[in-house]
Amino acid sequence: MNSAGIRPALLKGAAILTLGYAQFGDRPMGDVDLWIPPADLSCASQALETAGFHQDEPPSAELHPFMAELTGELRFHGKKDTLIELHWHLICAEWLRLLLHLDEAEIWSRTQPCTLGAASVCCLSPEDNLLHLCFHLAFHHFVHPQGFHDIQRLLAQNPAFAWDTFLQRAAAYRLRPACYFALSTAAHSLGAPVPTEVLDRLRPGFFRRRLVRSIADPYQALAGRLIPSNERGYLLHLAIAERPWDVLRLLAWLFFPGPSWLRQRYRLSGLVSSLFACLWHPVLVLGKGLQGLKTVIEG
Repeated sequence: MNSAGIRPALLKGAAILTLGYAQFGDRPMGDVDLWIPPADLSCASQALETAGFHQDEPPSAELHPFMAELTGELRFHGKKDTLIELHWHLICAEWLRLLLHLDEAEIWSRTQPCTLGAASVCCLSPEDNLLHLCFHLAFHHFVHPQGFHDIQRLLAQNPAFAWDTFLQRAAAYRLRPACYFALSTAAHSLGAPVPTEVLDRLRPGFFRRRLVRSIADPYQALAGRLIPSNERGYLLHLAIAERPWDVLRLLAWLFFPGPSWLRQRYRLSGLVSSLFACLWHPVLVLGKGLQGLKTVIEG
C-alpha cells in the first residue's frame, strides 16, 4: 500500500504488536486490520489485489454497493492463509453507527506514525486505541478474551495515560457503558492499571449493569464460558446504548431500514420485491430478537 501512496492505520492486534513485542508470534493474531479513509478504498483494494490478495466474494461490480456503502470492511485473503481486513469505518455495522457518535475524521487526524516490519503505517492515539479496543469487545459481546489482554498491554505500556482526555472522548462518542464493562473486567481480572475514579465516572446504573451481565457477562467471556451468539450480541448492543432515545431510534431502523437498504442487503431487483421485503424483514428481526432472549434465558 505504501507504493500506492496509502499509509493505513493499524487496528486491534496489529496495533498492539507495536507495543513492545519482540516478534510477531508473541501476540496471537488471526488477521491484520487496516483502517483507511473512505476515499482510498478503491486504490487500497487494487493495491492488495496487485499484491496477490483476493476478496472473500469478488463483487460483480468494482465493489458491491452494500459492502462498499454500508458495512465498512472488506476481507482479503493471501498466501499461507494470510487475512487482511480492510476497514474504512471504525465500526463495521451500520446500525451501531446510528447508536454511537464517532467523529472518524477527528480520530484520523490524531493518528500517529509507526512501523510494522518494513511498512510505514499509522496507529491510533493511545486514548482512541483504548476506546476502539473497548468497543470492539462490546461489539463481539465480549467473546474475545485476547481483547482484555490487549487493554492490559496498552495501559501497561502507557503509564502516563491521559485519562481525562479518554473520559471526555468516551462521553462525546457515547461509549461510556462499553468502556466500563471492558475496563472493569480487565482491571479486576488481569490487573490492568485502571484508576478507581475512572471506573466510578464510567459506571452505569445498577439496572444496566445487571442487564448487561445477564446478557453477556464479561467475566464469563474472559474465562471462556460464554458461547458466541449473534442474537445475544444484538441485545447487548441495545443494552449498552447511553440514551433511551438512541435505543428507540436503533429499534426503528432495525425493523424498518427502508427499501434501498433492503434491496442492497438482500440483492433484490425491482421496487416491488423491495417493498415486499419491508413486510417480512421486521418478522426476521423479531425472530432474531426472540432467539437472543432464548439464548440468554437458557444461559
